[in-house]
Amino acid sequence: MRAKKSLGQNFLGDEAVIRRIVDALKLSEGDAVIEIGPGRGALTEKLLATGANVVAIEIDREFVPALRTQFHFHSNFRVIEADVLDINFSKVRPGDEPRSNLKLVANLPYNISTPILQRLADQRHLFSTIVLMFQREAVERITAKPGG
Repeated sequence: MRAKKSLGQNFLGDEAVIRRIVDALKLSEGDAVIEIGPGRGALTEKLLATGANVVAIEIDREFVPALRTQFHFHSNFRVIEADVLDINFSKVRPGDEPRSNLKLVANLPYNISTPILQRLADQRHLFSTIVLMFQREAVERITAKPGG
């Protein structure tokens, strides 16, 4: 499966980067984590290996069946086919963890990184930890001074 430019997809492949992301979440067995845009599942695999309960939100309908097949033997995995901008995170519950322990991770596509960031800012009270990856150009745009 290939990345779709129309969705701004880019996939994590560097094991060292994936490890740093998982380490930043400080996951323990039974923790609850939402992953936005799992794509091919490279990060998902490492999240599940920690024993965390993972709910993956994927908009690309071509990836959803592949993710279900790839991780079908994990009772701590669920995938939701949806646009993350339509998700009410207070209703997404991985496992039985209290909401205060809910964590979120995402490798955000450039073209919708700002709307997703705004949505997460509005619902930040739901999460104990949020780890986001942005493309360099998105970071430059988000951190630019007004008019810059």
